[in-house]
Amino acid sequence: MLKNHDYMLNINSNLAKNTVLFYIMLFSVVFISSCGDDDDPEDVDSLVDVYVLSSATATGDVTYMGQTIITDGQDILVQVSGALLRASPCDQTDITLIEIEADGTFDLICQSDNNLSADGGGWGVSENRTSLTLSLLQEVGGSTVSVPIRLDNLEETSTNVSGAISDLSLPAFFFDPEEEDQTVTVNVDLILMFTRA
Repeated sequence: MLKNHDYMLNINSNLAKNTVLFYIMLFSVVFISSCGDDDDPEDVDSLVDVYVLSSATATGDVTYMGQTIITDGQDILVQVSGALLRASPCDQTDITLIEIEADGTFDLICQSDNNLSADGGGWGVSENRTSLTLSLLQEVGGSTVSVPIRLDNLEETSTNVSGAISDLSLPAFFFDPEEEDQTVTVNVDLILMFTRA
């Protein structure tokens, strides 16, 4: 009688082991197959990167008070940087980097050792990828406002992003040092280029 009892215990023990192994394998298959989709990286836009404003070239003459103050093809990088990057925490001797984030925002970061940064605003690219809009945060009359700047005819390479801006309002005193009224602006058409840092 003991032999049958030992035999039954051995069968029950093997059955219990097989059942446990079955559930472990089932759990493993379900767990592994359900986790596979979580590991796929999200598509990150190719514009997400760190840039420096590298070029701003006028695409037409600008006349102010009867004088041509900007000529077609003129390099106006200093003036455009001063206007577009006003929210930068960097001093004038430091280079401001523009870090475009995957969440639709961008930061302005000082290239120096102090690594100061500030919220630059937001960005978006058109569905057909022909225009990029930067919504720059600017101080106007003591309040922070979002100023949209649209780059059309967007071109993107492995090293640069560029586009055309129409009627960008810039302070006239940037080009005419004798202009005392800092609220007077001139409208400029230009090609703007950002280089990946």
